[in-house]
Amino acid sequence: MNDIFYYLGGALTSVSFIILASNWKSLMKKFDVVEKFLLNYPRSKKLPTKMKILTLSLIFFAAAEHFTINCINLMKSFECEKNLSDIFERFFARITYIQIFRYIPYNFFIGLYLQIQNLYVAFAWTFIDIFLMNASIHFTDKLIQLKNQISLTIQERHTNNKIEEVCLELVAAEKTESYHHLTDSDEIRAYIGALYYQGLWKSADVDDNRLWDKKMALRSTDAFSQGRDAHFYHLVCVLTMCPICDDHRLKFCKTFLAFKNDILIG
Repeated sequence: MNDIFYYLGGALTSVSFIILASNWKSLMKKFDVVEKFLLNYPRSKKLPTKMKILTLSLIFFAAAEHFTINCINLMKSFECEKNLSDIFERFFARITYIQIFRYIPYNFFIGLYLQIQNLYVAFAWTFIDIFLMNASIHFTDKLIQLKNQISLTIQERHTNNKIEEVCLELVAAEKTESYHHLTDSDEIRAYIGALYYQGLWKSADVDDNRLWDKKMALRSTDAFSQGRDAHFYHLVCVLTMCPICDDHRLKFCKTFLAFKNDILIG
């Protein structure tokens, strides 16, 4: 009964592979789509080499098992019989295929055909094992590719978030520093505008001596007492010597006064 199921299973395996071979082209097209989609994803190293080693190892062990069993049966036949025809008859009809030749008369060519068929069935079973194992390994490799890509994406986003946080901190620090610089500059400019607005600035009919006296008089203002002597005096000199008309200079000073009304003198 076991032999019947064995040969029936071998026949069904052959039919299954014939059906698979007829649909192989469409199956490979679908598989090619997956391969192209995962082309740039991290791949496992030496996967083809591992699959070849697995395939050759399974084929080698299957062949070794099959030929070892048949050699043992053939050696038993040689021990029991002296004639070559009797040796093959015992090997085919009484040891290897006794279930078949119990119902049909012995024939050497039938026995040889059954031996070839037995070899084919043995490697068919081995081949389906190899196919399932290699397909499972390849499918697992695709899952590993997706897992590695997801891990890399999460890591990149985490790194980008850290970089973005650092950049935001740097930008905030830079903006804060710029704000303090602009605040100090606006205060100095507001003092300049206030002094100009009170008539301490250069007018069209002021000579150089009076201009110098007014510059020196500015050194006693609050701006100098607050530690901004050099900046303030430099800006006073620049705006005083600037070759623009008094109306433009007045508009310039009033612009800063609009932002610093609390510093306006008088």
